Amino acid sequence: MSFELICHSCGAASGPSVGICPFCKSVLVSEASKKASPALRRLRTLFQEGKLEEASLLAKEALKSKKELSENVEVLLVCAQILFEVEAPLAEPKSILAKASLIEPEHTGIQELLTLVQAKSAISYGNSFDGKKMLESILKSNPTNPHALFLLATYLNSKESNPILAMVYLEKALKSRPNFLRAWACLASISARTGQTHMAEKALIKVISLETNPNMKSFFNKLLSEVRDQLHKAA
Repeated sequence: MSFELICHSCGAASGPSVGICPFCKSVLVSEASKKASPALRRLRTLFQEGKLEEASLLAKEALKSKKELSENVEVLLVCAQILFEVEAPLAEPKSILAKASLIEPEHTGIQELLTLVQAKSAISYGNSFDGKKMLESILKSNPTNPHALFLLATYLNSKESNPILAMVYLEKALKSRPNFLRAWACLASISARTGQTHMAEKALIKVISLETNPNMKSFFNKLLSEVRDQLHKAA
């Protein structure tokens, strides 16, 4: 492995296929990308902080912008990650990744995210077994991939009725991506349903801090009040 990327948070060196720092879990950025593209730095920062509404707007502008952004593989990859996480139609990240793959066919991060898109599509359209196998394949080579962990958790919860194991995978996803709104929301829902009210309270507090939609924030605040009522009654 050639060590071409340096973690901006802890200074550790890693290779281009890793994507996140194996030591501190920050998103890796090449020195060349940091110098060449303030837009890329901004996209990565918004994504890492979980500010997905702003990130998705900026991603869409980047994709329409001048050639140096719209044909930059790292820009394309983070835009696809953002759109995948906000649950844009799967055709959108798939199209972006196909373009990126033409530019850099051997890029591991692109191929991994393409497999994630395929896995989600398979699970959504009735081919759950193959979708699960794709997720397990990703996690075999990259055990900390937060989106693969999240999708496997939702599969285990909805398709195999195994909420306890689903929570294990959600917690692993959140270790890799602490500001993953949907993972926190799923953890809150499963925790509340399984009677783990302290965990549900913790997860809901985090969800409310990340959520920007006023209606959804109000919904989660109502759930938090219900969970706290349960905790009060149990005390």
